[in-house]
Amino acid sequence: MSAKVSLDQVKELLGFGLPNDQVAAAVGCDQSYISQLLSDENFAKEIVVLRIQNLTAASDRDRKWDKIEDTAIQKLVDYMEQGFHMKVPDLLRIATFSNRAVRRGVSSGNMTPAVTQNIVQLNLSRVAVSNFTISTQGEVVEVDGQTLVTMSSNQLLEKLSKERKDSGVNYNSVQKYLPVARTGG
Repeated sequence: MSAKVSLDQVKELLGFGLPNDQVAAAVGCDQSYISQLLSDENFAKEIVVLRIQNLTAASDRDRKWDKIEDTAIQKLVDYMEQGFHMKVPDLLRIATFSNRAVRRGVSSGNMTPAVTQNIVQLNLSRVAVSNFTISTQGEVVEVDGQTLVTMSSNQLLEKLSKERKDSGVNYNSVQKYLPVARTGG
């Protein structure tokens, strides 16, 4: 990964709803780095906020086009009822043009989740499976009596740092293994 990757650029592009692979290609990093960034709860929340802001702006624009179309249609109906056929072609062009305007709201796909999860199918022998407790959703929730916990990479590093403090391994020394930890999130 290049050290020149701008997190602001990554946030902006993800905020517009671009897929992770396109964002990675645009900023010059590996797609896995984008996934690591999105695994950070705070970063993912910022992306959701940006997507909501962009969706709101797009929806406002859509409403304006809808209003123009509605106004043209209503005037068209009024003029037709009153026998003023001279303005009909102009109103038809306005109504047609506004109807064909690209709507950028929800239908454009901007509401895709900020975090995409890859599901990996594991085929294990019956002996190995007997040591797992699986939830009704098919998720492994316990192994050999040990409950599993879902956490972000930053949470994992912080926990590792606390547990390994005596051995000299700390958050700062292990953050090089997970680039998302360098964001300080």
